[in-house]
Amino acid sequence: MYCPDVLLTPCPQVSPATIELTPEGGREEWAGSEWEEAQAGDPNIQTVKRYVEMHVLPGRPERQTLSLQSQRLLQQWKRLHVQNNILCRKVFDPQTHEVRHQIACPSAKSKEVWRSVHEATAHAGVERTLSRIRQRFYWPCMEGEVRQLQQGCVACSLQRERVEPRAPLKPIAVSYPLEVVGLDFLSLGRNTDTHPNILVATDLFTRYAWAVPT
Repeated sequence: MYCPDVLLTPCPQVSPATIELTPEGGREEWAGSEWEEAQAGDPNIQTVKRYVEMHVLPGRPERQTLSLQSQRLLQQWKRLHVQNNILCRKVFDPQTHEVRHQIACPSAKSKEVWRSVHEATAHAGVERTLSRIRQRFYWPCMEGEVRQLQQGCVACSLQRERVEPRAPLKPIAVSYPLEVVGLDFLSLGRNTDTHPNILVATDLFTRYAWAVPT
């Protein structure tokens, strides 16, 4: 996952203790001291956390002696910081224009985080599940791991295997202008408009369209 090195807005002081496990209306079983305790049991996170607290990036020879997971975490050096004794990664979300503080998720908890978010989003696809996880958490190679976990989800597999009956699509045959006129309503979603809806009439032969405010 690529994230910009330069944050476009100042980083607000957001406490990781206020972060829920699931983005929308989910459980708050993991917060504050529980994340601190979970990270304390992960040797890779503890190793990187010590370097971050000392503000010292180890040299290449020293990094090569560390575990692969620690090396991958250190690749995020410019974004890592310790907040309320919890290792986090700060990134700029280009969609919401917000700075997010992602908790560095211990390896032993990544599957639990995925399952909670995946179930909370009604077994959403890979991209949507990843997007929700990234709102709160980060761990190295998370995209590949989430894709693998999604493939092993029984509920998702059953959904993929289900064949929905669909009526065959047939083009509408027209031979002269105004033989068939298609009608549709378009809403711009602006409450301040005098005419919130637009009636669009299209001649299917010439593709000529009329827009009538309603």
